[in-house]
Amino acid sequence: MHQLEQQLQEIAPFVADEQIEQWQRAITALGPSEQQLLLHVLLAWHLRQRNTAQALQHINHAHQYLASYVLTERTQLLLQGRLHLVQAEISRLLADLPQAQAEIASALIIF
Repeated sequence: MHQLEQQLQEIAPFVADEQIEQWQRAITALGPSEQQLLLHVLLAWHLRQRNTAQALQHINHAHQYLASYVLTERTQLLLQGRLHLVQAEISRLLADLPQAQAEIASALIIF
């Protein structure tokens, strides 16, 4: 199994603020890489309720990087599915229920 794929499957539901701060420092130190892509996804996931604006920025960066790397189809689907879930929750928090439902539908197709 591809290392990135395994890391995507093992995303914790919650992490401490200190972990988020560590990832934020690490992401600025990394050049474009699969690890940076993973950090954008992790930060989007863990900031989805804490700071939706930052989570949306990380979603946008992840989408930009997604096309830059040769990834297995399964890894691409895991990334896209996770990003749809984050977007769905942010949309729900912003009371955009039609968008939230559309994102959930997209995630369900993938998963």
